[in-house]
Amino acid sequence: MPAAVVAVPQRAPRRARYLIPLGTPRRRELLAALAVLGVLAGLLFAPVTLGLAIAFYAIGKITRWRPVWLAAPAACGVVWVLAIGPAAALAGFLAAPRAVVALLTGVATDPARLAHLGTASTGSVRWFPGQFPIALILAAGVAAVAWWLDWLHTDEWRLPAPRPGLVSLCRRRFTAAFVKSGGVLTRTGACLGVDAGTGRPAAVPWREAERGVLVAGSARPAVAAAGFQLVHAAIRLRKPVIVVDLAAGGELAGSLAAVCAATGAPLQTFGAAGTGCYEPLRGGDPARQAALVMSMIDWTQAADSARLGGQACLTDVFAVAGAAPADPGVAMLDDVAGLLRPGALAARMERVPPYHPRRLSLAGQVVLTAELLAAEGSTGTFIAEQLASLRASPLGRWLGPAPADEPGLAISLGEVVRARGVVLFALDRAAHGRAADTIASLVAQDVTEVYARLQRVAIGGDGLAWFGQCETVDPQALAGLVGAGAGLATVLSTTAAVAVGRLADQVSVLVLHRLEDRSLAGRLAWLTGKRLVPAALSPARPAPAAAGWPEPGGAPADAAAAGAAAVGVGAAAPPGTAWSPAVTGEDLCALGEGEFTLVPGAGGGRMVPLATSIPARIPGRQPTGDRPP
Repeated sequence: MPAAVVAVPQRAPRRARYLIPLGTPRRRELLAALAVLGVLAGLLFAPVTLGLAIAFYAIGKITRWRPVWLAAPAACGVVWVLAIGPAAALAGFLAAPRAVVALLTGVATDPARLAHLGTASTGSVRWFPGQFPIALILAAGVAAVAWWLDWLHTDEWRLPAPRPGLVSLCRRRFTAAFVKSGGVLTRTGACLGVDAGTGRPAAVPWREAERGVLVAGSARPAVAAAGFQLVHAAIRLRKPVIVVDLAAGGELAGSLAAVCAATGAPLQTFGAAGTGCYEPLRGGDPARQAALVMSMIDWTQAADSARLGGQACLTDVFAVAGAAPADPGVAMLDDVAGLLRPGALAARMERVPPYHPRRLSLAGQVVLTAELLAAEGSTGTFIAEQLASLRASPLGRWLGPAPADEPGLAISLGEVVRARGVVLFALDRAAHGRAADTIASLVAQDVTEVYARLQRVAIGGDGLAWFGQCETVDPQALAGLVGAGAGLATVLSTTAAVAVGRLADQVSVLVLHRLEDRSLAGRLAWLTGKRLVPAALSPARPAPAAAGWPEPGGAPADAAAAGAAAVGVGAAAPPGTAWSPAVTGEDLCALGEGEFTLVPGAGGGRMVPLATSIPARIPGRQPTGDRPP
């Protein structure tokens, strides 16, 4: 499912309002007179208050802090008043106004006193300290009123964004230090970084991750680091973890080994180096085994008749192979390729023991299949050649049973889940081509089947599967993986724009790093939610949307049902306004190094428009960049 659009009632952007309407006659002269009177009154009766108010207002404008910071000087003033006593504070504050009133009254009765105004004003400086306790309180209030008037007189979209205050700064520093030290876990999920606005952790909840997480961006190191952070958190919780890495390089294996060593999780690795043997085709339902082999075949060069008959033939082949198994040391793929040769299936059928419960029905099916293979030998030959080609590849030669003297090399995903272990498939598509994609799709279907069995028997489970650089993996296999259920969190990461557009509709959570494709960014922006803006500020129309993508000026099509009741997809915007993404495509393209946008699902909390990635420390290793070392 796609990331959910914020389904809350939308209001039109607030426009500027004025206490004295703009059309009032002589409005400028009236405002100028009021300002002069206010300044004169402050200079005469409360100069300290006036000076502090101007200082507080200037500080607020320069720093863009929220006005709540004014509570600090006001609180200081209250404490000061309580410390010296309210009566003394009030007397100190009124001393200067009383002296000014007495002076002005004396001037009215005796004009000759005007000659002594300079001396009187210089002597009044001694009253300033007495005004400070109450002046702090009043100045904070005056600055707050001035801020409110600025806010009232400014259109909402023209207000500068407030800058995080001291509390947010301290929280951000604390969160960053906590994550850097290895604190990748929150109460409900995995932490990827720090929310730049609030300083709180930018985390992916496990419940939302079970419906799919897509990590996308144009910088591969940043995308890989985010995916590894989720894996790191899952291993810390001792969840079963399956990692399929299609990217080049071997850095990930070392990082996984360090994390597993620190947590005591068993680690197995499958790769061209031959550190593990993987054979998911041995045992189980023949129809499932046949479906797995069908997904491994490249049918683009085959006739339609070959594909139609292939499923039935393979089902019978696996049924016979299960009833009369070959030598345990023979790889299942080799056995299947051999049984597809003319006459081999009938010969194996003769080895099925008489007491087998399905021997008679299976014999009848084998006769039909053998006749089909004899009549259309190209079908069996085509499948056998494909399997032989896969087995001859550097990766494919390890798709078989483990040596009898080293049973620990056997990789079984069902056993990984039961033992709460970790397995890495280091496939390196750049070096191994189609074989890497074939094995990745095979793993995806195997994981889906393992968790489907858990769900069928109503056994609760958990786990995480991460497919890195998954743009060339079978889309149907990935779709089935995302919907596997039974507590499996699926993380898909890619830097390919075409794959991002396809996968975004299948997941619940988006982790978006900087994008270079502006058309893609404009479409993904609608998945961040929508808001009303003045029509003059509405974003440019994005490129024509594909199926499942939002049309210009609307919300994502698949997210419409969730928010229709509150907002209404396609609902007309109020006059003078237009719908805009909560985070625009320009914002997604302008993200800096180590920055990302987090878009949770419907139940995953609020959207984080800007967050900073914080790579967690790997036990026993020193990080050297965005990508785990």
